[in-house]
Amino acid sequence: MLPFLATGFGNPSSDHLYGTARRGALHRAREQVAALIGANSAHLVFTACGSESDLLALRGVVLASSAE
Repeated sequence: MLPFLATGFGNPSSDHLYGTARRGALHRAREQVAALIGANSAHLVFTACGSESDLLALRGVVLASSAE
């Protein structure tokens, strides 16, 4: 992470040069984490903070309960 926090910053979801250059790194990180925990990389979501993670989990519970 250090290179991306110090000099290689950029939003990988953006279409500008800083973003597109980082998209591959995010994809590799997602694949590595998925392999480490035995998950499908398409099911991994990286968030910016704990609050965002909490809200995402709550949203999933609400959506799952409304689908029943």
